[in-house]
Amino acid sequence: MINIMYKKILIVEDEDELRKNIARLVKILGFIPDEAPNGEEAYTKIVENEYDLVISDIKMPVMDGYNLLLKVRNNEMKKHIQFIFLTSTIELNDIRKAMILGADDYVTKPFDNQELAKTIRARLERAGELSEFYRNKFQSVIK
Repeated sequence: MINIMYKKILIVEDEDELRKNIARLVKILGFIPDEAPNGEEAYTKIVENEYDLVISDIKMPVMDGYNLLLKVRNNEMKKHIQFIFLTSTIELNDIRKAMILGADDYVTKPFDNQELAKTIRARLERAGELSEFYRNKFQSVIK
């Protein structure tokens, strides 16, 4: 079992109350929350800090979630960060676009806390498994 506790999660949401509620949930789950109200502020934080996961709305002012995801995936030092879209959009085309751009998961609003908690844990566990796999591969190559 991969240890996923104490992981740092950035919540990007323009609705203040929802963002703060998600941050509280993240903290209750044992993770370290950080917040940004739009994609531009989020990207600045991502460049300056280390995050294990980003939970982002799609439709936001200044920079939307799609452009944030695109910038993260094009940044060699940050492209590994797990990315969950959180949005009220249920259109198949939007979900497909998110996946093509590199989103790792997609949760629709309204959501219940258990659903979001399961999604967060699943993404962090998967990231841990991949990290462990590549670490073992690297160690076997240098032996």
